[in-house]
Amino acid sequence: MLTTEVGVERELAGDPTKGAMLRDVAYSAQARLEGFVKGDDHATNLDLCLAGLTLAYWSEQIAAAKQQGLTSNGAYRYYDFEVTDIVNDKTAAVSYCENQRKAYSKEIKTDTDLVRPVRVLLAERNDESRVVTC
Repeated sequence: MLTTEVGVERELAGDPTKGAMLRDVAYSAQARLEGFVKGDDHATNLDLCLAGLTLAYWSEQIAAAKQQGLTSNGAYRYYDFEVTDIVNDKTAAVSYCENQRKAYSKEIKTDTDLVRPVRVLLAERNDESRVVTC
């Protein structure tokens, strides 16, 4: 049985433009997960939240997972949303974190949870960037 939970932790932005961009990015993250869970590469929310090459890419990923007989299950958490750049009040760079610690793939046919191996994260910081490797 699928029991997927999604948590989105997003601060309300004082700037309406930034707030709308943060909201839309959060919706797109949830829409992608909905597509994987339903196995529907054109789920309603996916088509509402994504477009162009981004929609094509995620639709292909969802279709491939479904073809492999897989879905997503467990708990996903999205947090630390931040608008890092805005161009013309219409295009933005937004970053966020995703916690999949309690999430996993599930084989649809057998209803079997596929447990992922534990990953060790190493982070390096310098003056210009942060690199995280698994």
